[in-house]
Amino acid sequence: MSLPESLKKILLQLLEESQVVTFLKINLTRLILLVVFLLTIGCGGTSSLVRNYYLLDYPIVVKNEIKPQKPFPIKVGIKRFTIPSIYERDNKVVFRSSQFQLRYYAREVYVAKPNILITDLVAKHIKQYGIFEQFGKEFIDSPDYEIIGSVDAIERYDIGEFGGAHFAMTLKLVHSNDYNVVVEHKFNIIEKLYNPQTSALVKEFSQILDSQTDNFIEKINEFFKDKKFQKEKVENVN
Repeated sequence: MSLPESLKKILLQLLEESQVVTFLKINLTRLILLVVFLLTIGCGGTSSLVRNYYLLDYPIVVKNEIKPQKPFPIKVGIKRFTIPSIYERDNKVVFRSSQFQLRYYAREVYVAKPNILITDLVAKHIKQYGIFEQFGKEFIDSPDYEIIGSVDAIERYDIGEFGGAHFAMTLKLVHSNDYNVVVEHKFNIIEKLYNPQTSALVKEFSQILDSQTDNFIEKINEFFKDKKFQKEKVENVN
């Protein structure tokens, strides 16, 4: 049984149109892929990634109940705090899903290494309190004491809906000549978060550091407040 000529013409026309559409679809797909490739090359690949930068900060409020009546007559230096290398990787914010697994946020980074930010903020905090007669990072002569510290953890921890701010650290005041510890303060805190934003995480880190630095200052004040300091000897030249 043969098809009518009119029906044959209609079928041939539809076939030709479908081939054209297929051709256009294939070439349009190729064109899109080519444009994406050229844009990737032109923008330098991942270098075009927009990043958000964060720093720890807080307003320092001096509490008179933990501040000495006058500065202790000693010279105290502060050294850059140490931190495990996993928290230094390109200054990226860390998310820990378990004891054995963590990952890094590609877009969420600190403006500097976390241990540098923390050292600078603790130094600023202590200086604001004015508890030492001389305090700073560098001295011509050796200081009497030094503040050293180790950041053990600073990460978003996998608890609850939005995770928790996990911040662990040790602060020490040591004799500069033999590094014997005279004051030590440790903390290991996980605060549950109720906001998914990284800014909320970093704000929580800042608040933890604020309160724990106050605790460290209070311990220093308790240690020195009843100490009798030797006055400098003055030689008379005849």
